[in-house]
Amino acid sequence: MTSRLFLGLCALIILVFLYMQNKNLKTQNELLNSNLSKAISANNDLNKTLEALQNRHKNELESLGKANKEILALKAKVERLKRYENVSNDEFIAVFNDMLERLWQNANDKSNTNHSPKSAK
Repeated sequence: MTSRLFLGLCALIILVFLYMQNKNLKTQNELLNSNLSKAISANNDLNKTLEALQNRHKNELESLGKANKEILALKAKVERLKRYENVSNDEFIAVFNDMLERLWQNANDKSNTNHSPKSAK
């Protein structure tokens, strides 16, 4: 009878131990499920933020590309204007030099005509 009582007591102790282990495992499982749901929620939020940042980055790259194209177009226009200005300046200088040469010749011709009658007298 004592051996039966001893076996019953051992069985009861084992059952209580298993019950406590089961209860402990359930609380750990609930805690892990809670942490998992928080991690999934944070992951979803981060994915949304990442998508928003990727869209912003894409838009900024497109804007930079457009701005770069506009800058290149402006540089090309400036170069054309510089070439035109150089050609215009060269032409202007040539016309101005021709005008000065004609004025010089006219002045020389007038002075020669003024001097020749004096020398004839």
